[in-house]
Amino acid sequence: MGSASNNLHRDLIENFRTNNNLCSFNDEPLTFLHSRHGTFSSIDLSISDPSLFLDFEWSIENDLHGSDHVPLILKNTEHKNTAQPPKWKMSKANWT
Repeated sequence: MGSASNNLHRDLIENFRTNNNLCSFNDEPLTFLHSRHGTFSSIDLSISDPSLFLDFEWSIENDLHGSDHVPLILKNTEHKNTAQPPKWKMSKANWT
């Protein structure tokens, strides 16, 4: 999942994800700035059911915007034509 450190919490999350057949969007980018140490880590996770995983693209914002967490961006990549055909209320038309 992207973090260089390996600990008990990471193992628990990874086991939960694997045992429940879930997918993780996270890849290499680090998402949290530890203010005291000035180091980054990956504590923000985006997890999905496999049926939705391929319909989204995961990325991060390049600016912290004053926070210690990097904003995560989850973008729907499925392009559906959602345009509705026009409808008219013919009974409301002023035909004169």
